Amino acid sequence: MIAFLLNWALAADACDLPASVALLQTAGDKDAYLCVAAESGGAAAVTAALDALVGPPETLADAQGRYTRSITLWLLQRTDTTWDPALVRRLSADDRRLLADGVYARRGRASPAPAHDTVFKNLSWYAPDPNYTDGKLSAADREKIALADKPPPAPATTVDLSGDAAIDAAGGEAAAPSSAISGICGCASTPSAGWGGAALAGLLLMFTRRRR
Repeated sequence: MIAFLLNWALAADACDLPASVALLQTAGDKDAYLCVAAESGGAAAVTAALDALVGPPETLADAQGRYTRSITLWLLQRTDTTWDPALVRRLSADDRRLLADGVYARRGRASPAPAHDTVFKNLSWYAPDPNYTDGKLSAADREKIALADKPPPAPATTVDLSGDAAIDAAGGEAAAPSSAISGICGCASTPSAGWGGAALAGLLLMFTRRRR
């Protein structure tokens, strides 16, 4: 009976991630934020919802703000793991300031920003230490603060022109650039120019022989 009641209590406390993500699109509900932050798949679910947003710009801006704030809280619940820079790049400047402040707060610093302090008080790990010093920050903590302060740019995409990418849409081999043809055979840059030159040389040779 005790085991049954314990399992029932745990089930009652479990959050509904899809419902929480859907709710954050229209309202900033505290329980929904905490649900997303607690679930391992929270960031992925919010990112998918963020990419699927459609609607008037003013509506989109509000929903995007709530979604990126929920990603911020998700990261703050995982300061002891490696952060994906792609997630951090999605955050607004305000979110990233909250994120950096949260790394300090996670090690015991009382937040100097009242608005941040209000957010952190809803997180179970927040316990300001009057004896806090920056010496409590690890090297990984400092890297996260730097990442929040200035996330690296997204990697540039490259086009692969090797292999199948060199085959044209019709299914045949794509024509080599004229410079490549010239470099390989030392002939004229186009087939027509090459054949024309050969024909002209032949005619001149015949004319010379007849004069002899």
